[in-house]
Amino acid sequence: MKCGVVLSGGGAKGAYEVGFLKALNEFGITTNAISGTSIGALNGALCSAGMSIDEIEKIWRDIENLNPIALKNLNEKAVFKGMISIAELFVLFSPQLKIAKGAKFLFTPVGEYFKNLLKSGDDGVFKTNQIGGILEQYAPPQKLANGIPFYTCATKSDGWKRDLTNFIIDKFDYSNDDINEYFHIQSLSDDEKINAILASASLPLIFEAKEICGAKYSDGGITDKGNTPIRPLIENENCDIIFVCHLTNGSLFNKNEYKNSCIFEIRPKIQFEFKDLVAFEPEKISEWIECGYNDTKNELEKLKDVLEQKMRADMADLELERAKNRLFGNKFEL
Repeated sequence: MKCGVVLSGGGAKGAYEVGFLKALNEFGITTNAISGTSIGALNGALCSAGMSIDEIEKIWRDIENLNPIALKNLNEKAVFKGMISIAELFVLFSPQLKIAKGAKFLFTPVGEYFKNLLKSGDDGVFKTNQIGGILEQYAPPQKLANGIPFYTCATKSDGWKRDLTNFIIDKFDYSNDDINEYFHIQSLSDDEKINAILASASLPLIFEAKEICGAKYSDGGITDKGNTPIRPLIENENCDIIFVCHLTNGSLFNKNEYKNSCIFEIRPKIQFEFKDLVAFEPEKISEWIECGYNDTKNELEKLKDVLEQKMRADMADLELERAKNRLFGNKFEL
């Protein structure tokens, strides 16, 4: 049985994935391949590099002190307003809301701030140097090269304004096209390994796009499918059982496309808010780790019998294959 783990994107809500991984580890589930987008790519990198779940949890509990987001030419008050404007913008373009509400937003102080940002030539509000520093310290290229097979998802960048437009369009476009690109980290050069992880988390307007193989890429979560990168684990790694950790309630891929794989999805029981995207706060992080652990543990308890049956069936198939090899490995003469 080959087991894969998929970690979705969602900013600071990625603390929930720590609890998810903790529960998988407690149930003795071995990860043979992993993929992640955005914050899921960061968590995936730590796993791939061989860090224990206790070490990953410690990093998250210290993450506020590690200062993962660095300011770029803006004071804290302006940045806070900018983050609110981005969160409100994402709410605006939810298909359930009316266009009139969007028009009203443009005349608010936050809307004015956002319009001024649109006129600027900056590639992103924040740098990702500190995130790169976390990767260099805890998941350096050398460890990743010898680690668990690991994939990240990113989208080719046409500049942050076009990327942000594509993000908005995707919220209205329900087609099944997958325009994302998936990078096998172990196949990249050392510099590109780090850039592929950073690119996966480079949300347009917030972070700078990163260069991989001569082209610039931004956040893989620009599209819904990219935010839950299950495809490479099935098509490239042939995983027959996959655990997916969502950070939102929506279903971001079609299970019917992957009928030959057993896919188990874990979804948060708590209701996240848009501001939680950047809530790197100790009390929030502790709460979300605990929620991720409890939600996953409860689901695994329900799946325990199914998993054991699957493992027994796989072992029976393996024994049958070995018996065939022993039989046909002998030469019989008449």
